[in-house]
Amino acid sequence: MSWSERQRRAIEVRRKNLLVSAAAGSGKTAVLVERVIQRMLDAAEPLDIDRLLVVTFTNAAALEMRERIAAALGKELSRQDLPADRLSRLERQLALLGSASISTIHSFCQSVVRQHFHQLNLDPRFRVASQAETDLLRRDVLEDVLEKRYAEDDAAMLLLADCYGGERDDAALGAMIVELYEFSRSLPEPELWLQGCLDVFAPPEQAVFDELPQAGLLLRQAQLRLGALNGAADQLLDLAELAGEKEVQLAQEYAAVIADLQAASTWSQLEAACRQGEKTAYTRLSGGKKDPAGQEARDAFKHWRDQLKKQLEKVYVLVDRPGEELVEELRQCGPLMSALVEVTLDFAAAFREAKASRNMLDFGDLEHFCLAVLRDGENPSAAAVDLQERFQEVMVDEYQDTNGVQEAILQCLCPAASGRLFLVGDVKQSIYRFRLAEPELFREKYECYPQLGDGYERIDLAQNFRSRATVLAGVNYLFRQLMDPQVAELAYGEAECLQPGLPYPPCDGPSLEGANELWLLEEAAQTAEESEEADAGEELPEGFAAEAALIAKRLQKLQEDKTQVYDKSLGGYRPLAWRDVVVLLRSVRAKGPVLLEALREAGIPAYADVDEGYFREVEVEVLLAALAVVDNPRQDIPLAAFLRSPLVACRAEELAEIRLAGPERSDLWDAVTVVAATATEAGCKAARAIELLEGWRRLARRRGVPELLLRMYRDTGYYEYVGGLPGGALRQANLRALYDRARQFESTHYRGLFRFLRFVEDMREGGADMAVARILGEQEDVVRVMTIHKSKGLEFPVVVVADAGKQFNLQDLKKPVLFHKTQGLGPQVIDVKTRYRYPGAARKAVAHCLELETKAEELRVLYVALTRAREKLILTGRLKHAAKAASNWCRQSCRREELLPAGLIAEAKGYLDWLGPALVRHQSAGELRLLGGAPQEECLLPDESLWDIHICPPAAAAAAGEAALPDDWSCVVAGQLLPDGEADRAAACLEWQYPWQEAIGKAAKLSVTEIKRRFAEVDETARVWPARAGAMYDRPRFLQAQQGPKGGEYGVWMHTVMQHMPLAGSLNEAQVREVLAELVAKEVLLPEQAAALNAAQLVAFFASSLGRRLLASSQVRREVPFSVLLPAEEFYPEVAGQEETVFVQGVADLLFKEGDAWILVDYKSDRGLSPAELAERYRLQLELYARALGGILRQPVKECWLYSFALGETILLEEAARGN
Repeated sequence: MSWSERQRRAIEVRRKNLLVSAAAGSGKTAVLVERVIQRMLDAAEPLDIDRLLVVTFTNAAALEMRERIAAALGKELSRQDLPADRLSRLERQLALLGSASISTIHSFCQSVVRQHFHQLNLDPRFRVASQAETDLLRRDVLEDVLEKRYAEDDAAMLLLADCYGGERDDAALGAMIVELYEFSRSLPEPELWLQGCLDVFAPPEQAVFDELPQAGLLLRQAQLRLGALNGAADQLLDLAELAGEKEVQLAQEYAAVIADLQAASTWSQLEAACRQGEKTAYTRLSGGKKDPAGQEARDAFKHWRDQLKKQLEKVYVLVDRPGEELVEELRQCGPLMSALVEVTLDFAAAFREAKASRNMLDFGDLEHFCLAVLRDGENPSAAAVDLQERFQEVMVDEYQDTNGVQEAILQCLCPAASGRLFLVGDVKQSIYRFRLAEPELFREKYECYPQLGDGYERIDLAQNFRSRATVLAGVNYLFRQLMDPQVAELAYGEAECLQPGLPYPPCDGPSLEGANELWLLEEAAQTAEESEEADAGEELPEGFAAEAALIAKRLQKLQEDKTQVYDKSLGGYRPLAWRDVVVLLRSVRAKGPVLLEALREAGIPAYADVDEGYFREVEVEVLLAALAVVDNPRQDIPLAAFLRSPLVACRAEELAEIRLAGPERSDLWDAVTVVAATATEAGCKAARAIELLEGWRRLARRRGVPELLLRMYRDTGYYEYVGGLPGGALRQANLRALYDRARQFESTHYRGLFRFLRFVEDMREGGADMAVARILGEQEDVVRVMTIHKSKGLEFPVVVVADAGKQFNLQDLKKPVLFHKTQGLGPQVIDVKTRYRYPGAARKAVAHCLELETKAEELRVLYVALTRAREKLILTGRLKHAAKAASNWCRQSCRREELLPAGLIAEAKGYLDWLGPALVRHQSAGELRLLGGAPQEECLLPDESLWDIHICPPAAAAAAGEAALPDDWSCVVAGQLLPDGEADRAAACLEWQYPWQEAIGKAAKLSVTEIKRRFAEVDETARVWPARAGAMYDRPRFLQAQQGPKGGEYGVWMHTVMQHMPLAGSLNEAQVREVLAELVAKEVLLPEQAAALNAAQLVAFFASSLGRRLLASSQVRREVPFSVLLPAEEFYPEVAGQEETVFVQGVADLLFKEGDAWILVDYKSDRGLSPAELAERYRLQLELYARALGGILRQPVKECWLYSFALGETILLEEAARGN
């Protein structure tokens, strides 16, 4: 293989600490493998392979490296002209390869810990726990620690739980403790770091805020925001000169304020400048009649003035309180943070003891124990010295993804001046900060190695052997403008620019050579309601459908054009296959299914690599429901699912029959046992279900969950059954995966069906779903849909980077307490009395650092996405307001510096906020500049890269999901006629009418109260009573005490008491008072509510003839909810004949049985109405109650009564039961 000059140097340099900065596609893995081989076969200084330590990022990478080395050794051994000594050496290296230290850092740490277990007081038989087992043990330990801390009645701990716990439980506090523990474990000395975090909250007595590190960070944040205003004042002044004299004066005032703010070099100066800026009395623009000729200029001036004001407000909000208050707030947070650190240390100690008692370690323990073995104070230990003598060179792949603990281990193995460290990586591809990787470790060496002297060297591998020159030029054009050291943590200079290294031969037919593409879809107005200021979490996928359809159309076009791709293995071109295409998303969870549907509708086979959805698969849900019933059959929902599933195969009618057979207010299991004794078909199925469950329960007591699952598969034939369904192989794979997961669970310290079900439930609630079983081969001809993170290390001829308009997920910055490696803890300040939360200085400083690091990571994620493409790069994204966005981007079209402002990069909310300002200065962005209102000649950053930028209007974007997109939008934009054949189809779409117009706006669900309010015939002269809609909420207690209960409140309380009154014997006022006292004791009523009720009114009801009939009844139902479907034409005559229905629901106060019929009673607390008026008002309501309940109970409601507490009278509605 031929090597470039720099690759050759990276392979051959000796006795130096080398840092190889290997750009995407530069062949770094091949270089690393070749260096290993050359070290073994070096004529001057040969090394046995077991004298090398090679650390890889994954086990798969370690295995691949072993295979490559074995293949290289085998190829060398196949030569016929080898000298005897060289042949002997090659054979020795091949024999040593199996024991060579080529592994992940965790595997290396595990070997060190096993060799020195006696120094760590560990059992040599320790095992490494799985993540699932660790999570279960962590949760149990956390519960114990919190219970003990609460039992100590520590005021600080209770206040911590009160301030940072959840509203209903302390789950939020527990999650915070675990997160802080895990974060600290990524550092070499977690306990010292935790203790050091408290120093921030104990500033000296006479401390001035300017002297604290938080002041410098907040000043930097303000300067970044002000940096986005560079040139804004000049641009405002230019517009003002076209608008008028007052506009000029106002622009000059803003320019003076901005200049004062930018001149501030300390926090105190910034604070003074902000206060002065807020007090500035700006010139008011008059609103009288003005010359229409200058209106456009005035409108533009006002627009940019408003934008500038918003940016200034972002600066003012940083300086919302004086420095003295900020210092005092730090002290105020001290006790809470001390309690948090203390409980976290307690948890760490308890967790360590729990793992030791079970003879298990987690991956973090491996790193820390290894470091404890290798370090003696500040110096390497004797074990480290032995390893230094053993390993003559340490090679680390993907060094940019290491953390602080791993870096400390490497320093113990390779002292600074040893010249035996070989590091390979690319800080521009460090995208695992969420796994607590520290890319700044790579960056520090990247910057300092060239200045450290002869013992150190940095080698830049910038030549890319993957992509076409057009793809590389496009990537370089973007990142030369975007990678700012202040924000992106790295500059993108000549050393970082990608250079083409693979010559693509000319193609006889259509190829993928050509411009990179950016497709911008403007969303329709009704889908753009979301606030621009809102941080994006997981966005709804509906708006993505048009973009997905556009992607499908573009891929179809590539196939229709019979495009050819270059195949390196063939050394020539071949037709484009679907497997040559990948669509990259930031997250596949929500939008992956939408994209798959669009591709499949277009006839494009596709597969999404999703790590979730397993527990939502029907066959898995069926088995989990069955397991839940085996554990506890008195769970109605799992039992109903089990009966309805193919395991028992009850029909819906049979399930209803079973449920109705049970005693009143019993659970479903009681009903199953009752029906099982009958000879009906439902009874046979119920008996079969009981037989199965009893057998499985007996087995579950003796054996584990895996054996139980196998028995369930065998007893029901369910495994074979799902195999006969569509997608049967995948369904069977999912059932095998459930068995494998159960077997893995049983191999841990935890066992038993209950714990397994709890483990699964925890996974589902925590969002830690599993991937659906994979049956797709690597060579399947399908379009891959995957996340950008999963694409790292892969390459595809065609790469579509989709959903570029998605906003960054900054939800982590909203947590109550933030953590940062250097800045420590950033809590929200909480006023204990008012429960008001607001960010203090520590919070703002930590949030600023985390936001910048997040933006830097997102920029690197974008770099990884774009560099996956070999021949064709396509980007797509949606805009809410295309013209407004383009106008904002065009503010940079007149910028002469290549690098975009740091403030603009830092303030970006999504990828398009970077791509737009960068591409608007390209010579191909004429359409974009036209949309943004910038002059076409303002293209000040021409480049050799090629870009095709397409802007799709809302109508076209909306139609993308319905039909194929036109190839040329120019006719639509210019207002010209559509091409032949399109006009009729467009007319049919535009003239289409919804066939059920009459049903529009008609409620499909109504409550009985709403029906009464809407449709009852009301006497226009009658007294108007406001309708009560929705729930009745109590007024504040002080209002109730001052004014007494309102009618609605009194009625709710009386209904509550009537629901709980005993129905045995006669009642007197004393007994009623006892019931009220019991309800107060049970906290059903408040004392003042019980005192307000009239016990005599309750006694009067039970003393009435209706009350005595109630007490004599053997079957009584109170507060009976019901729902029924009624013909819609009864309420809406205009929909007659359309077979529409309305869902009606309500709650009946009281039903009691008398003979073979029911008596319906409704309580009323209305005042000021006669019996006749009450009857007329509530007649429709009770008629509906009687009709619905009579149909549901299949027995007539013979009488309908009202009882008025105010009148003390029973009122019979004689005609209410006519409909029965």
